[in-house]
Amino acid sequence: MKQKPEYLYKGNIARGYLLYGNNPAIEKYLSELLLPIRFGVTSSQIETLTESDVLQVSKTALYLNTSLFNPKKLILIKEATDKILSVIESYRGSVPIVLVGKNLRANSKLVQIFQSHGSYIAVAIYSADFVFLRSFFEHELSNRTLDSECLQQLIDKTASFQDAQLLVSQLKQLCPSGECISWEQIQLLEVSQFSSEIFEVANVIVSKNAKAILTVFQKSGEVLEKEIIPLLRIIAKQIWELSELCRKISKGVSLTQAVKLATPKIPFPKQAQVIHNLSKWSIKGLLEAVIILDKVELLCKQQKLLNRPEIERYLLSLCKI
Repeated sequence: MKQKPEYLYKGNIARGYLLYGNNPAIEKYLSELLLPIRFGVTSSQIETLTESDVLQVSKTALYLNTSLFNPKKLILIKEATDKILSVIESYRGSVPIVLVGKNLRANSKLVQIFQSHGSYIAVAIYSADFVFLRSFFEHELSNRTLDSECLQQLIDKTASFQDAQLLVSQLKQLCPSGECISWEQIQLLEVSQFSSEIFEVANVIVSKNAKAILTVFQKSGEVLEKEIIPLLRIIAKQIWELSELCRKISKGVSLTQAVKLATPKIPFPKQAQVIHNLSKWSIKGLLEAVIILDKVELLCKQQKLLNRPEIERYLLSLCKI
């Protein structure tokens, strides 16, 4: 059958999906993030192939690769065209499949197969319209309170799906899970106001790599001069999240399990970095870091700490805790 992208948030799970259209950013988000979450699989349980990969193996081999003895629980096939039609028609494996189409039109045979198949769904993706953006923000910010006026303001700020992803990333960094997101907070968020650099600087500082911190200070001077308060709050949020994980570890949970089972869920690509960061911090050090960050923010607000060297000195001192 044919469905719109927003259906994927709450609709029944199908055995197969075909995503096609002309919006790579949305296709990537749906195929690599949303659908795996809905299927309940991790990135290590996804078999990622291109159409060329599939055409090089026999149909029997593809079926055997998805047997009950294989840990893979989802097949993701990229750059799919009508060339793969016979393989899909004959596929009888138990593992669900997700195809990302390449230059497919509505009259494509592959699209027609997915539209007519009882267990498959075809999803046409072109632009991030109002309904899809609303579903995206509601889903990504579901563990935070967001009223309808704030939701509309977020949509009004969004010119593209990349903008929407950036706004969500900023809000997740600035607003803890369970917090109410206010109109005032959203008014402060401009797509162009917080450059991606602010999050890169925060990540480097929390990793406690002094050499990398000095390098990023040289490259990202404007962040320290113009975005210091948001930067301090992003760092503090990451510190608090690490402290929560440290408490779980102190109760006997392994470091890896604490990260995998963290709430809110830590995306798989970021788990290795979080594990690394945890190895660099103690609970005492994390609490001392919060005190330093609060002090720096207070001094900045009181206009007693205005020069960049002083800010850099305080942030570098986090490496020694």
